[in-house]
Amino acid sequence: MLKKLIFKPLLYLLLMATVGYWVFDHYSSFPVGRPEQLIANLTGHSVTIMSILVAAGAILMSIASTRLIRNLVRTNHYHRLVTSLLISIILFLSSAVIGIIALYLPTELVRVFLAGLSGLFAVGVASFADTGWKLYVVLNALHQRP
Repeated sequence: MLKKLIFKPLLYLLLMATVGYWVFDHYSSFPVGRPEQLIANLTGHSVTIMSILVAAGAILMSIASTRLIRNLVRTNHYHRLVTSLLISIILFLSSAVIGIIALYLPTELVRVFLAGLSGLFAVGVASFADTGWKLYVVLNALHQRP
């Protein structure tokens, strides 16, 4: 259990550091004006995916009275699903906030913020995939029940 609690955040931190370092290291190879456009695009994508996750949370709450969800609550799977959903939302919210701040920074700081934003966005996408799979399994099981 402890191994599982430590492994996933460590993997996410490694992914964030790797992507962030790559962007920081290759910043000079970006064409002029491209980093600002990349920041704006990543910020927009973060907000869009975050709104999808909020809608998924609303769907999850709307089916909370079903027997499947009550069984998931009993086995603590529902708590893990909601926690995963909230972590994904927080990751994309932080990515959007960092992106919005980076849009108004002087050009000397854009390199650092773009590296952080890229790493955080990569971790958010990985978390989004994990959360999406969990939601798919729950909704698919709900659909197959009579």
